[in-house]
Amino acid sequence: MFRPLTLVAFAAFLLFYNCSFAQDELKTALDTDSKKDAKILIVQSLDGKNQEIHIMPDYSNHKLRMSCLKDTITDFDFWGVPVETTILNKQFVEIKYAVRGGSNIALRNVIILCVYGDKLCDAMHFRSLATWESGGEDENYSAKIISLSGTIKEGFKLILVIHDHVKSKSDPQTNFDYNDRSILHFDHKKHVFFSIKEYVFDCYAVTSNPKTGKGHKQKIKGDFPIALLGKEQYYFINNDWYQSAPNELGKFSTMSK
Repeated sequence: MFRPLTLVAFAAFLLFYNCSFAQDELKTALDTDSKKDAKILIVQSLDGKNQEIHIMPDYSNHKLRMSCLKDTITDFDFWGVPVETTILNKQFVEIKYAVRGGSNIALRNVIILCVYGDKLCDAMHFRSLATWESGGEDENYSAKIISLSGTIKEGFKLILVIHDHVKSKSDPQTNFDYNDRSILHFDHKKHVFFSIKEYVFDCYAVTSNPKTGKGHKQKIKGDFPIALLGKEQYYFINNDWYQSAPNELGKFSTMSK
């Protein structure tokens, strides 16, 4: 009478043990890859010092940490794919990283970092790729940096090319193909790139918590740098970048330590 129950219990134990062992193996492998893919990049800070920027992916927890001597920024939208890094004009680091999308959706963001006063500056944060394809419908948006020029004294200029197209077999009237350039200048006080500065006084639904995605209604008031990249607009408010939508502002999923 007791033997079947004993066998069931033993089988359950083996199943639980094997699952736990497999999860531990996966986490160990991800942690090993995280350490292997970590990078150290040397840049010149905006106040003329050589600085190290550490790029540290955490594949197990889907986090990307970036740090310098006295500061750390963590991105919670990171989706476990090795990042691409480029040093721009000695002072800036471009980091491309994948973001979790949905079915048939590919998303990628770019963050541009610099250093001032031993602290990291999120000089620009934007959606660099958004593609979707299904059943004869094809949408593709991209924003690509082609040059960053200038000096600290003269000022910096960032140039991007924007491509945006929609192709629909079922509704061809919605088709379009848009190509343009965006030229951004650098604000030396806020240490960010921008297209224009605009006075804002309005109430927005603000998504402000990068861990939970929760937000609230908030009145936004002040002069803010705005980056215009085709149909996409980004606001730099209180040291954070927000992606704009009608009556909404979505904070990029980053937090300083």
